[in-house]
Amino acid sequence: MRATSTVGCAARAMTCALAACAASPERVTADGGAGSDSTPSAEAGVGDGTSSANPTDATSGADGSDGACPCTGDLVCCDGACVDFRSDMDHCGSCSTVCNASAMEGCASGVCGAVDWALWPMPNGPDDVGNGAPNPSAYSDNLDGTVSDEVTHLMWQQQIPTTGGINEDGNLTWAAATDYCGSLSLAGHTDWRLPAQIELVSLVDYSDLGAGHPSIDGTAFPSTPLAAFWSSTTLAGTPTSAWTVYFDLGFTYAYDISTVGRVRCVR
Repeated sequence: MRATSTVGCAARAMTCALAACAASPERVTADGGAGSDSTPSAEAGVGDGTSSANPTDATSGADGSDGACPCTGDLVCCDGACVDFRSDMDHCGSCSTVCNASAMEGCASGVCGAVDWALWPMPNGPDDVGNGAPNPSAYSDNLDGTVSDEVTHLMWQQQIPTTGGINEDGNLTWAAATDYCGSLSLAGHTDWRLPAQIELVSLVDYSDLGAGHPSIDGTAFPSTPLAAFWSSTTLAGTPTSAWTVYFDLGFTYAYDISTVGRVRCVR
């Protein structure tokens, strides 16, 4: 796809990153009841940027591990499994908090919220960091086909599909891209989804645009095409159009959902 006009997304990304989510969709708890919209307490290990266990609902000790469930680093033991309170949809901020996927919630920095808004600091490229920006972009290759963003704590599909679609080349309609992510099973995870526009924007490296290579970390995400990638975010007032993010010049553009684009899933 090629846009006939561009939408500068650096300003949009800044707006989204600074905007508070005015009304987050309702959360659900493990017992099926509705949760509150409040930010998890420091006791749950979110407010201060740590992930220590809440003794009222975790099965681990104060260090996040016990004999039955040894956890390391920032992981916490919940129901016999080690989880990351910062990004786990089923244990977001505490062992008992489950984000509402049907309401398009995500879990970021231990908070359930609408994924159309940045719930985390936006990663900063080398140029911005050189000018004093506080969040250098950093990725971890999990060596299982996934990449973890150390700033947003989102997990990404590393290699995009190169087959499927009308021409069997990996270019999919918006509906097909949504279905592809929803049915993806990768690295033991089945909760993959099509990313929101702001989530895709967080991957753009604005420090090196228009140089003939993708505007994304090429080590973490090799073989990324100079193309538009679908987001789950539809155009306001026009549900038959959805936003894409171009990984050549880093801009965003809304297309009719019947056209085709590339897809990279997130969780």
